[in-house]
Amino acid sequence: MTLIVRRIVALTLVCLVLAIPAAADTKNGRANRTTVERWSFTPVGPGQVQITLSWTNKRADLIMVLVCGIAESNVFGIAAGGLDRVAMINAGVESDVPCEVGVSSDKGTSAYRIHFQHAISQPTQGLGRMPLALTVGEGQDGSMLQDAVTRGLEQVRQLIAAKDGATRRPKD
Repeated sequence: MTLIVRRIVALTLVCLVLAIPAAADTKNGRANRTTVERWSFTPVGPGQVQITLSWTNKRADLIMVLVCGIAESNVFGIAAGGLDRVAMINAGVESDVPCEVGVSSDKGTSAYRIHFQHAISQPTQGLGRMPLALTVGEGQDGSMLQDAVTRGLEQVRQLIAAKDGATRRPKD
């Protein structure tokens, strides 16, 4: 009888741990080469943000860039999708510093899903990584971050084109 009670208690604890709400948000969109869709968020605490982009059209190559800043913008991460329609950015972010993610396509058009997750580390309290609230909205037009996102995506396109040109050179 005690073994059954122990198993029930253990299962209940596992269920309670899994029920902790994650500080996450998921958005859907459509990307092509001529447009940039932007998503903005402001972390409420310092920590790590993980952004995962996945898309439906296997012939499309989507790209994304993460830019954060107040007085000046800094590129925190770039990702391109040569890995089976998935691209991911993991970056450390500061508290109360606005961030924007731009999504576009280097090749083709595709529907996509982008998932944002934010957590902080709590080593002194022995709690491991704690999720923080994260609200993701559409990017603000005319902002410094919008310009930085557009420039960042163009630089990613140029890097991909240079790489493709280097690997497709004809042999002498």
